[in-house]
Amino acid sequence: MSKSQEPIKNWQDTENIRIFDREIEYRKVYRPVRYPRLEFKSRDLVVILPRGYRKEKELLIRHQKWIFQKSAFIARVLKKSKELHLDFSTDLSEFKEKSSCIIEEYAEELKVKIAKITFRKMKSKWGSCRGDGHITVNSLLRLLPEKLVRYILFHEVLHRVERRHNQKFYGIIKSKFGDIKAMEENLLAYWFLLEKHFFKGGEAFKTTP
Repeated sequence: MSKSQEPIKNWQDTENIRIFDREIEYRKVYRPVRYPRLEFKSRDLVVILPRGYRKEKELLIRHQKWIFQKSAFIARVLKKSKELHLDFSTDLSEFKEKSSCIIEEYAEELKVKIAKITFRKMKSKWGSCRGDGHITVNSLLRLLPEKLVRYILFHEVLHRVERRHNQKFYGIIKSKFGDIKAMEENLLAYWFLLEKHFFKGGEAFKTTP
């Protein structure tokens, strides 16, 4: 294989920047992209840059308010996660059966069809719903309180009604579960707890400014 045919590596460097009163670590990742962007992947700030781009400090300063707010939010949720506990009393077969029943319940409520339900351990999301009605559920959800499990399952079934995360989508969820912000914060706290027990560097809840 010639050099021109070799796979492109995503070179990464870790640096720090001071934003207001907080020292924030970030990872620089070089990719074959046209424009730079910022992401929080779980608790980590990642700066994705085109190859040869050298103005990441300007990018960080331009979005410093968002970075600071997001960093403070993550610190608060991390602290909250230390007060939570995972429930290991539900085995996987019991969880699959109960979750399948809940999905069928929500499908009937929303008048949609579900083609297939799959369960597997996932490192980057709680679940997903394909356009053909195939729902995948993160098997680690069995360790969470039932209210949060129901929230996630309803979220996935609702994608059979509305594919996008738009105002209509969240309006329906809010009418059923109330405070969406609190639910999402609790889910993130549990995700941090799962990271500690099962894997490192998960990429859940990727957010951009």
